[in-house]
Amino acid sequence: MKPIQIEVDNKDVVELLARINRRITDMREVMSEIGLEVVRGVSANFEAEGRYSVVGEYIGGDNKWQPLSKTTEKIKEQRGKNPPYKILQDDGNLVKSIHAENVTANSVMVGTNLSYAPMHQFGARRGEYGTAMLFVKEHQRISSKGTEHKVKGHERSVPNPMFNIPARPFLTVHPDNIETIAGMLTLHILEDIE
Repeated sequence: MKPIQIEVDNKDVVELLARINRRITDMREVMSEIGLEVVRGVSANFEAEGRYSVVGEYIGGDNKWQPLSKTTEKIKEQRGKNPPYKILQDDGNLVKSIHAENVTANSVMVGTNLSYAPMHQFGARRGEYGTAMLFVKEHQRISSKGTEHKVKGHERSVPNPMFNIPARPFLTVHPDNIETIAGMLTLHILEDIE
């Protein structure tokens, strides 16, 4: 089958197509806005404690993150935190680290540079990342014979992570944000087009 070729000889149509072509050739401005929209959407994922569809997919949905384990809640309590405990928001560093960068003519990257982020995004098995050194403070210990003695502060090698961590996908783009992004692109392409 031969391809169909259409030649446009109408000056107004040619100018319109040229304007549209210029708008889609360099979309840095709208890509920057899209990056901010994705960051807003990821922040909403933290507020909702999950808005994902399937682990490993970047299109969001209505699934919530797995609740914190009793062990994690106990650790938070020992650190002086009060319930209700927000998932993935112990100190707020993870959500605050989400940012847009590397804006180009047709793309933008959104992510985080925190080393522990992939463990939360994809989950991790106990010890999956090898071992880490943990400093144990000086403390009292009771022996099996019931005598109490002081244990000096020391370092100990522990699995990294120390416990299984369930996947809690936070870097997802919810369909609401995708709809907003589609509108942003449409407005950008059709701006000043009569």
